[in-house]
Amino acid sequence: MATTTKKTGKPKEVGTPKGEKSILTQLKEVTSETKMRYICWLYAKELLPQDFKTLEDLKAYYPMIPKGVTEKTAQRWLLEDSVQKATKMLLKAKHGQKMIELYNIYYEKAKDDTNAFKAFTDFSQEFFADSKETELQSILKGVKLEDGDN
Repeated sequence: MATTTKKTGKPKEVGTPKGEKSILTQLKEVTSETKMRYICWLYAKELLPQDFKTLEDLKAYYPMIPKGVTEKTAQRWLLEDSVQKATKMLLKAKHGQKMIELYNIYYEKAKDDTNAFKAFTDFSQEFFADSKETELQSILKGVKLEDGDN
């Protein structure tokens, strides 16, 4: 259960390492808090302080969401660039979480099944692959090399 701030009584974010922004903070930097809460309600209810069954429940809890907002209005927000960017950020973070869950599932199955072990090792190689460019690759990107045999 989320803790609340003394001033507002609203949920505060806990457990984020110093210097690292929580996903909620990152989303608020991209779109409004109203729209951020809406996309969390759609795609990541676990980030909200309670299980809101309806948009009306969400609006009742968060006073910054205008009372006149309807489902149709809120769904139109999903067409806005800032909301799409925030949604992609959220879904990318959730994808990482799901990959960790899959890793653990493969690991458990690999203990008893050689086929699952093969799948686990293949998955592990891809999962732990360093996708970052080396410094040299970064420097050489876009460099045209002239052929010395003119």
